[in-house]
Amino acid sequence: MDKIIEILSSYFSAKFREKLKRIKTLDALIVKLEKKERKLEAKFAAAQTVEEKKKINKQLTVLKAQKEKAQQLAQENSDEQG
Repeated sequence: MDKIIEILSSYFSAKFREKLKRIKTLDALIVKLEKKERKLEAKFAAAQTVEEKKKINKQLTVLKAQKEKAQQLAQENSDEQG
């Protein structure tokens, strides 16, 4: 499938190919952020102290904001493509 997309993308402009790469990169980033989010949620559940929970909660808040922004950018790029 990737090979087909690669071959087809050679027929498109450089700008279009760049958008395809960006979407693929954003999708990979979103997957990584989701994995990190699950790990932090588990860590939060296992936290013993209030300070530790606050620290992890802050990290989760930042991570969720990053994931939301990446999803928004991926959606914008895919909308432009379609």
